[in-house]
Amino acid sequence: MLSLRNREGAVKAEIPKALYMAIVKLQAAEELDWEDACLKATQLINSNSEEFKRLVKLEAQRLYKQRFMKELNKARETIRSNAWEAGANGVRNNEVHFWTPCAICGKPMYFSSNDSNWESEVKPTLYQAFKNWYHVRCKTQLQKAT
Repeated sequence: MLSLRNREGAVKAEIPKALYMAIVKLQAAEELDWEDACLKATQLINSNSEEFKRLVKLEAQRLYKQRFMKELNKARETIRSNAWEAGANGVRNNEVHFWTPCAICGKPMYFSSNDSNWESEVKPTLYQAFKNWYHVRCKTQLQKAT
């Protein structure tokens, strides 16, 4: 509870702090003096008031939408992170793939073992292109053996 005192220190009323803060906000928002802000608050608080019912309904909708969006965004993030992990693991475990720049435009081209032409065109071309490549360790061992 919050006690409101006049200049002489006499208690005029005791009201909950939340109500006091609501009236102060109303005062500031609509540039009202204390008495007018209290009257306006009385109109808004009146449970038979259509304006009060409308404001309660709007606030309930706002809170619902806010909570809904918060939960939706959490779900999206969970799906996004899980999908990324599952997708990345799936690619790492179940697919041979690589990127290479286009010889004409330079934009990346993606090649995957899931492509229909992998065995007939891509894989033989890769083997041909890299047939003279080797591990440094393998070359060292070959030189030691000869």
